[in-house]
Amino acid sequence: MQYQYEEARLSEEEIEEIRRNMEARGLACIFCQACDEEMEPEQARKSATGLIMCRPCYMCNDTEATQEEIDQALDEDFPGYLASFKHA
Repeated sequence: MQYQYEEARLSEEEIEEIRRNMEARGLACIFCQACDEEMEPEQARKSATGLIMCRPCYMCNDTEATQEEIDQALDEDFPGYLASFKHA
C-alpha cells in the first residue's frame, strides 16, 4: 500500500505554490483539512476529493489501510499523539 501514499503526495509545483502562499500570509505551516493538525507541505497528501490531508487522515479516508498501518503513520508523523490517549 505504500505506493498509494506516495502517489497522493503533492507535486513539487503544488508544494512551491503552497510555500509562496504561506510566505505571503506569514504562515509557518499548513493544516490538515480533515483534522486540523499542523504539518509541512511535504507531509501533505491530496485526497480523491481534492482535500489536503495529513498522511494518517488520507490513509483513513482514501485507502484500505489497516488500523495498525494508520497507528504507525500517526506515530511517525505526530510523535506522542497516540500516547496522549493511553491511560496508565
